[in-house]
Order: sequence, then C-alpha cells, then structure tokens
Amino acid sequence: MEWAHLLPDGPLPRLGPKPAPNPQPTGGAGPALPVTVSCPPPADAYDAVDEQFIKDYWGDAQRVAAATGLPAGFILAWASVESYNRASNALGLAATENNNFFGLTYSNANQQNLWANEVVCPDGSYKGRPGTGGHACFDANDAFFVSGMAALNKKYLSAALGAIEGGNTSYANIGQAIANAGFNGSPTYGAAIQSRWARLRQLMSCAP
Repeated sequence: MEWAHLLPDGPLPRLGPKPAPNPQPTGGAGPALPVTVSCPPPADAYDAVDEQFIKDYWGDAQRVAAATGLPAGFILAWASVESYNRASNALGLAATENNNFFGLTYSNANQQNLWANEVVCPDGSYKGRPGTGGHACFDANDAFFVSGMAALNKKYLSAALGAIEGGNTSYANIGQAIANAGFNGSPTYGAAIQSRWARLRQLMSCAP
C-alpha cells in the first residue's frame, strides 16, 4: 500500500518503564470484557499468532493509549492490521526486521527521518515498496511504543480524537478518520481495524 506522511512537529513524548499488568479493556464500545485467568489453547495457527501478539504488546498498547487518549484496544488492533502477514501467518517483516508496527513508510532514501525517533534503515532492511522508498525503521528498544507514537503525530492523532469527539467511538470510525487524514487511501481501512479487534477481543484473556 501507498502511505502519506507528515513531518512531526517536534519530538513525541516518551514514557518510563513499562507498567505492571493492567485490567482488561472494554474496547471503547460494547460491554466490558470478562476477566479470566487463563489463555485458551489456540484453535488454529492464526489464533496462536494473535495470542502471542496480545501477550507481547498489550502492555505497550496501553502505554500508547495513556499517552494519546485513544482506546488501548484500538491501538492493539491497528498495530495488528499493520503488522500481521496472513500469507506467512506471522508478523510481517516491517515489524520483525524494521521494528515498525504501524506500517510507516518513506518515499525515497533521503526521507528516512519523516517519523519521530525513526532511525536510518541498515542495509538489508525490509523495503516492501518499489523504487527508492521503503518501510521506516526504529530501534529495537521499545519499538511498539515508539513506532506507535510516531504514527500518531499531530495530524493523525487529531483526526482520531476528532472522530471520538464527534460521538462515534467505534474503532471503524476512528481508523477511517486516520485513513482519511492521509494515512491510507482505502475506504474500508477502519472496517479492517474493527474486524481485527473483533477477533482479538475474543482472546484477551491472554493479556498479561
């Protein structure tokens, strides 16, 4: 996919150490999730990937949520949409090689500093797009949080918060507002995030 970019205005906030495990999310809409004590055995390979994603990154999603005011479930689902490679049934190379969990890209090799706290991609990094552009790279340390905060620069965060303030708090509406602000050209981008959350929320007993 082609992505639009915006040079962030100044550095984005960094938080301290990861917090201790937190309660389950409500997802911004619908009834609260039940608090359970065990992670169900994965029904298939897709469940296994999703369960591990929740275990690894739910805490980070909560930290991004605390820093931005967006629902943690939305953050987790958005990152899952941008990180998951269904063809290989695993995290995609942008996440595993570039430490980029939100699909952030640049147009040419001279633009590897469009996103806050982005680093110049080393040789052999995942490009994922033709020409001189590619997927942005981030340091492996705290990569989910850092790339998530970079994705939510003022333009996209403002769009997301505006959607919530408008009264429609569905994840589809929040995601589509971000897409319409220039992040993605698909008219169903928000629906994909909502669909991903519908799957993940069934497995949230896996959250640490």
